[in-house]
Amino acid sequence: DIDLPQAWDITTGSENIIIAILDSGIPILNGNLSHEDLLGSKIILGTDFYGDGEGVKDRNGHGTHVAGIASASTNNSCGIAGVAPNCKLLIYQVFSETGNGSLQAFYSAVVAATDYKISNSGKKVVINFSGGGPSPSSYYTTAIEYARQNDIPIIIAAGNFDGDLEVQYPAKYSVNYNNVIAVSSTDRIDKRVNTSC
Repeated sequence: DIDLPQAWDITTGSENIIIAILDSGIPILNGNLSHEDLLGSKIILGTDFYGDGEGVKDRNGHGTHVAGIASASTNNSCGIAGVAPNCKLLIYQVFSETGNGSLQAFYSAVVAATDYKISNSGKKVVINFSGGGPSPSSYYTTAIEYARQNDIPIIIAAGNFDGDLEVQYPAKYSVNYNNVIAVSSTDRIDKRVNTSC
């Protein structure tokens, strides 16, 4: 329980805050956004850095799941309620329909999100990334440093489905970079979910 109704008494987000979702994409049908909770001017379609030729169309579902938690519309009698429904979402595809990604895709999406902030004065950008692996990489550190120099935090999953509690890269860089926040999943009684670090 994250006490979301109490948080909404403080803020529901702002259209000047852009949450860049680096994941498997967003629902698109016949070239148009197609999820009733994720429509309209709230969604900014970015680039498909995975390169499957379908833009940021989500064929996996995880990107849609993450986008909904972050900023699904509220008080519309459908779907879920997003944590920050007044924020905009900038969608970059970095995972395939099977959840595969690459270091290059992560790097390119972080750079693109950072460049978006640089080009849009007055906007704040926060990056969300749900991937990673066991090995460090200069792709990670170069991208993280570029975001850090431009005051962009990156929220990164500590690790999923790896069978142990070892924090994965790039979340592991949270001890080296003050703009990296490693996050894990807990259930409604604040117990760690067994598929999360």
